[in-house]
Amino acid sequence: MSFDLVLFDNEKEFSNEEEFMEWYEAFTKWDAGLDYNVVANLSNKRMIAFFEELIQSYPPLDGPLSPSDELLDEQPDLEDKLTSYSIGTDMIYSAFAWSEADEAYSLVKKLAHKHRVGFFNCSASTFEIEKNLP
Repeated sequence: MSFDLVLFDNEKEFSNEEEFMEWYEAFTKWDAGLDYNVVANLSNKRMIAFFEELIQSYPPLDGPLSPSDELLDEQPDLEDKLTSYSIGTDMIYSAFAWSEADEAYSLVKKLAHKHRVGFFNCSASTFEIEKNLP
């Protein structure tokens, strides 16, 4: 099990929680034809900047940006920071290790505000979303 946070293009319009959840559930059905490890999927520069900064602290578990085996051998603590990302056109689904939940939550929230991207805590027991509008 993982600690899951979702970042999204804050320019998307949702009239209510139900509409957001329909959009979220459609994204998480996973299109077999899309490589979810590719940053070029993102259509928003703020989302790209957010992701590039986040992976400095939480590198991808998979894909072309994941750390090499040599780097993991040199920095054994880095393994706890490895995060599974699924990157769509206007959403980044992030699955952090539970041991990193508090630190990851704080950093993601801070970076989401800095880069003005939407933030959804899908691991929360209640609906928690922030649009971080300019």
